[in-house]
Amino acid sequence: MANQFSVDLENDWNLTFSRRTNIVEMIENWGVKFLDEVAADLYCSRITMVSDDGKSTQFINYPLWINILPQKNTNTGFTTFWAVPLEISQNSEDLVNASIEPYIVTSPAAWSKKADKQSKDKLIETNPFIVQSKQSSDGESGSKIIAARIKGALKGLYNLEESENSDVIVISDSNFSNSLALEYNGGEYGDYRNLNFITNSLLRLNNEDELADLESKQTRDTSLLIQAGSEEFEKLRTLSLAILFAAVPLLIIITFIINLAARKAAYAKN
Repeated sequence: MANQFSVDLENDWNLTFSRRTNIVEMIENWGVKFLDEVAADLYCSRITMVSDDGKSTQFINYPLWINILPQKNTNTGFTTFWAVPLEISQNSEDLVNASIEPYIVTSPAAWSKKADKQSKDKLIETNPFIVQSKQSSDGESGSKIIAARIKGALKGLYNLEESENSDVIVISDSNFSNSLALEYNGGEYGDYRNLNFITNSLLRLNNEDELADLESKQTRDTSLLIQAGSEEFEKLRTLSLAILFAAVPLLIIITFIINLAARKAAYAKN
């Protein structure tokens, strides 16, 4: 779980280059390149923005927080926070006896926003009120690789050691397990799909595929709850209460009247 960017989650969400990128450099040495871009998607989180005085709220679709759809390696999907598109190269000198494959991809409706390297304080616009849809300056739409899997013999970048049976899953999101991001995105319902994905990936890396499959079947998909948001939840709640306290009693009364009329008709015949 890494990329070359750093985001100030507690303040203005500005995105800058990280000072330490040793992990990124090592992974790129194996043939997985981190593009200087941030992925965005129409399938994204709907976040709640609250005014400074706390008196008003606004629900906004935020494309930079991508809602990864269910696919081969995740049965429930998950959320990425400012993830970086990956580019796979099979021509690395350290991949003679190793292979790389895409592990997780976005929807075909995704695009990317390129970093402005001339700006030290704000590489990419991350303001949710501004970044709500694709701009003309953004890249072409298409699926983006968000995670890749590397298997086989790999050499170290900062030492001469070599591993013959490496198995690495790379997720291009340095905030993937950040508790603040997960709490903000999950809201009152909670969203643990990222943690479930990590657990499942660790099981597979440990050759516990059967246990990973079992974990996937038992994982509850809460994405629909998260996508609904407070406004939709209140509508569903109101509808449920109306059915419970109005429609159901009315149906009982109508049934009683019909039965009563049928009995009276039967008595009249006799």
